[in-house]
Amino acid sequence: MYVEVVGAEKCAKKIEDVGKRLPKAVNRASWNFMQTLASRYRKWSSAGHKGSGYLSSTKGTFAKKIGEGEYAIFMPYYTRFLESRTGRHPIPKTWKTMLWAKKHGMGFYQMKGRIMAKGTDPHPFTTRILMEEYNKLPSRLQKHISAAISR
Repeated sequence: MYVEVVGAEKCAKKIEDVGKRLPKAVNRASWNFMQTLASRYRKWSSAGHKGSGYLSSTKGTFAKKIGEGEYAIFMPYYTRFLESRTGRHPIPKTWKTMLWAKKHGMGFYQMKGRIMAKGTDPHPFTTRILMEEYNKLPSRLQKHISAAISR
């Protein structure tokens, strides 16, 4: 019996190249996931809102690399107050609060009275958007890995 293997070196080289490209493909898919997530958060915050502020801006909500293969989304501090109901609390009369009331079609004292009486309603959105994007992650990974293998 005689077996001849032709092109084994070429095949080994191709496998080695794919092994080098796979981690980069996974990193690209992860970065793409985080960028899309930040974009969806910004889009939600500006939908149907007048002057949604820093949350809808690329300066306020953005993805950032924090380490090798590690990414995070940075959002304004007040996002946690949007996510959950706030209790009754005083509102200082500053230019920002007066502008916010005006943009939302209220007078300052009307807004202040409502928040001091009832607090604010919750507007949860981060978990819902995260789960929607998380469910798309396997296909996103598959696309990037397939592209890395087919090169």
